[in-house]
Amino acid sequence: MAEDLVRWSQEYCLGLDEIDEQHRSLLALINDIWRAIVARDEKARIFVLVEELEKYTLSHFSAEEAFMRSTDYPDFARHKWEHQRFVERVVEEKKRAIAAGTLSLDLMYFLRDWLIEHIVVSDKAYAEFTRSNKAREPSLLARFFRTRSMPITRNARKRKRAVCSASSSGNSSEPSAQEASESSVMATAVWPQAPSIPFPSPTMPTVSSAVPFPVLGVCDSIFLGVLWLDDRLRVQAHNTAFRRMLDLVDSGDGFVGRPYAEMLGVLQSRGEFHEGDSEEALVDGLTRIAPGNRIGLQRVRPNGVALSITARALPEGGYALVYSDVSEERRLRESIRRNNKASVVAMANLAEHRDADTGIHVLRVARLVGQTARKLMALPAYRSMIDEAFIEHVATASILHDVGKIATPDQILLKTGPLTAEEREVIKQHPALGAQLLRQAKLTMGENPFLDMGAEIALTHHEWFDGRGYPYGLSGDEISLPGRICAVADVFDALTSERPYKAPWSMDRAVSLIKEQGGTQFDPDVVRAFVSVLEERERVCIVRWSGAMSVGHQRIDDQHRILIDTINQLASADSLHNQFAVSMILDELLSYAAFHFEFEESLMAHADYPQLEAHRREHQGFVNWINEYRDEYVKFGKRALGEPVLAFLKDWLSHHILEEDRRYGEFFRNRMAG
Repeated sequence: MAEDLVRWSQEYCLGLDEIDEQHRSLLALINDIWRAIVARDEKARIFVLVEELEKYTLSHFSAEEAFMRSTDYPDFARHKWEHQRFVERVVEEKKRAIAAGTLSLDLMYFLRDWLIEHIVVSDKAYAEFTRSNKAREPSLLARFFRTRSMPITRNARKRKRAVCSASSSGNSSEPSAQEASESSVMATAVWPQAPSIPFPSPTMPTVSSAVPFPVLGVCDSIFLGVLWLDDRLRVQAHNTAFRRMLDLVDSGDGFVGRPYAEMLGVLQSRGEFHEGDSEEALVDGLTRIAPGNRIGLQRVRPNGVALSITARALPEGGYALVYSDVSEERRLRESIRRNNKASVVAMANLAEHRDADTGIHVLRVARLVGQTARKLMALPAYRSMIDEAFIEHVATASILHDVGKIATPDQILLKTGPLTAEEREVIKQHPALGAQLLRQAKLTMGENPFLDMGAEIALTHHEWFDGRGYPYGLSGDEISLPGRICAVADVFDALTSERPYKAPWSMDRAVSLIKEQGGTQFDPDVVRAFVSVLEERERVCIVRWSGAMSVGHQRIDDQHRILIDTINQLASADSLHNQFAVSMILDELLSYAAFHFEFEESLMAHADYPQLEAHRREHQGFVNWINEYRDEYVKFGKRALGEPVLAFLKDWLSHHILEEDRRYGEFFRNRMAG
């Protein structure tokens, strides 16, 4: 069973037993949804849990607000507005999830982070008000909440009441029937436009003008790091968690009253930020956001700790920056992503097992699909259709575009001559077969966005924009966008790759054909975006093939050209700070290097090459290095490879080809001559 996304902590206790118990139930519901997603439970069960969370949240907020109203809580309007923003986000995400057929992990992180922030700041402010103003009798809150109609969750049935010490008692009155009725229509009321901020300005000693509130004292008790800045971006205060997160326990106080940029400069000088990665984007954006709005980013510290940083403009002036450690969430997200991708690659390799080079083809197509989708995202017509999640899903799902060929007989798939009319009809069956296989796999594996989109791509990537494709003769927007993107990348890579029935085309010749087919075979928008991707990658070249690199074996020379081209494309993606493309190309480089080395070593073994073991060790060392660096790149969220990494790849490959491989080529030629 998956670990909980969030666990109840004593620091979340308000000392208001009934509210604490409901908070525990909310956290438990969030954990139920989280475990269902990780375990890939049926979609229907997940959405039932989301409905349960929505209903319970509405009832909890309604009860909480009615009690606040009964005690004349002066910050009631803002508290109620925060509730409504939360409900709106949940409803919006639920609609999006129903349309997409899956629930975003980002929503789960939002639920957890919002609820904890709300409890430890906004709800604790109210709890402090009740204690300092003797706003209730010990029994009043319990009697009041017993009159509310709360949905009973199975977690609430199993869970015992939270053990939290109650505070000093006071007097209050029961809420009127009118007040209770007003709060029960929470979901449809017109809400005041109060600012959504969990942290008051440190220059104010109160949450509102009438309520004393120890801001820094409360914030020092939470695990979220908090940094306050004034209107001129000078540091005003920070809590213990912030200093601990950034290793400023001994020196943090020295920044109070100093510019935020100066703090960033000190952190930069000690190596806090990776190349191309800092918090300067927050500095640039802070002065442009309106009160109540927020901006944010994520980065990974040199020690591997992932931080999520959210900055908010405060209505009283200044800014609050909230830091949270999301290392475990990031690790789990990456683990899920890698496992899903591994499943997809395994399925694709099963279909492509008869030609290992074709297996590398699907990785190249995946990378081109992702890069083309990113280009389209910049166009106004596609902004509502494409986001970062779409790019990741379409790139990975495109690996499965030819999975239906697993049912194509070898004598057709590997035929070197032209196909007969009957054989062409057999080939045309693979899109529908592939979609059918992936839908069947989904029944076993459960919810998987890659399988859903993979089936879509498998079915449509041979359709033509003008309706002359197969299997169904779809045209224009009838063809799914993932299918239209994959169609271009698939044809281009097939043209520029060697096949049993043809030699590889030059890139210029292939690009010329792709352009000619825009509007007929291909979507013109996709063609323009795709050509733009190719033009960008051609601008960067760190190593060039030369005749001196030839080892005298055509297939090895061709494979060396592909390795050189892959490293150049890696440098190009890095120059554009395209992390997703860099990650994809590292996967591609690792897979192709392993394939090439295995082919090369088999030739050496067949020829009884005396230096085979030494050569094999060099190969293994290179593969291990790429594998370790790829994991490091992902783990630390690096935004740039850096010159030393690219220089190593260039120098290693050049030296290996010019020295080690040429030595083998000479041995092979002498053996053949003898």
